Amino acid sequence: MNRFINAFRRYPFQFWLLLLGQLITTTGSGFIWPFIALYMQDTLTISLSTVSLIITLRAAATLLSSFFIGPYTDRIGRKKILVISLFFGAVSFFLLDFATSIFTFAILMAGWGATQPLYRISTEAMVADLIPPEQRLSAYSMLRISMNMGVALGPIVGGIMIAVSYSFTFYIAAACLILVTLLSAIFIKETLDLKSGTLKTRGESKLEMHEILHDKFFLLFCTGILIVYIMSSQVFVLLSSYLNQNYGIVENQVGIIMAVNAVTIITLQFFVARLIFRINPIHLMTAGAIFYIIGVSSNALGFQMWHFMISMFILTVGELILAPTTTTFTANYAPANRRGLYMSFTGLANGVGYGLGPVLGGLLNDLVSPHAIWFGSGIVGLTAVFIFLLLAKKYPQKSSGQSREAAI
Repeated sequence: MNRFINAFRRYPFQFWLLLLGQLITTTGSGFIWPFIALYMQDTLTISLSTVSLIITLRAAATLLSSFFIGPYTDRIGRKKILVISLFFGAVSFFLLDFATSIFTFAILMAGWGATQPLYRISTEAMVADLIPPEQRLSAYSMLRISMNMGVALGPIVGGIMIAVSYSFTFYIAAACLILVTLLSAIFIKETLDLKSGTLKTRGESKLEMHEILHDKFFLLFCTGILIVYIMSSQVFVLLSSYLNQNYGIVENQVGIIMAVNAVTIITLQFFVARLIFRINPIHLMTAGAIFYIIGVSSNALGFQMWHFMISMFILTVGELILAPTTTTFTANYAPANRRGLYMSFTGLANGVGYGLGPVLGGLLNDLVSPHAIWFGSGIVGLTAVFIFLLLAKKYPQKSSGQSREAAI
């Protein structure tokens, strides 16, 4: 009990509130996201490639949201963006029950894509504001554990609820986001003024945007992340439809496969974080990308449920290494008063990757074969490995993850 109390006191109370909000939000989203492609196919009776194009609108909205709204976390504060994103995310989930056409699904996917990265950007920027650099890897690892507890619970419960009613599932998911919206509005305090100085003017934000667009190292870094998420999206967006259509694996079984990802992260993230703490972060990202390639590509060889569970475990090892490392690296690399801007760019890479991935997978499925989804994604993933190796060789000083607390 004393150890628990001491560990609790190491971090501010607001950090634990953010973890709780992440858990509830991810659980609610997990009721829906693994099954949305299958739901759209059943509702609209359209091909997987068409579904993928609709989901791509989510990536386009993510791009615009991350690029134009994300930097506002450095201008008007983290809390406002966080609360707004949660509320409109809840509205998108609620309205999914009333979607009956390609147009309405497209609008809702765009709404989902526009709100999701803003919540992540605000939360991660708040953590960077609250936690000193030497504790950030542990803090972001805990944030990922909280998220993946929701990822583990969400698809399992969602698969059970969906077997009864999609409508009920959508309403419960929306209620989860509304709950976190209220908790955040009441209890979360703004963190921007704690370490980042005064709020920015529009002119200052434009100048900083110009500078980041000329940071070749950081743009290459974001490109590598984007490619990794192209691979990841095949599993987390298209796998449910692939398994159902080709092997008759139903929603509740897909939920168990997805839970492998979450349970592995919950049990191993701290252990892995302790092992990799002092290793060059770009080297870690290279290793993580290789595990992603193996995990995604090996889905083409599976035909039973346990095969896909093994592939998910291999992919998750890559995620254990790469995901908290990229977030910590970004928080340390960014000047203190520009964290929202830098986090928005990594969020943009995440969203665009998740949008382009299903398009690639859908086209490979319809034009080549279902198995081509996984082999094609693995080939694309090799580009990420090349980019991370290039960064480590060409920019060895920047690749070391040195903290840049002062503004440039």
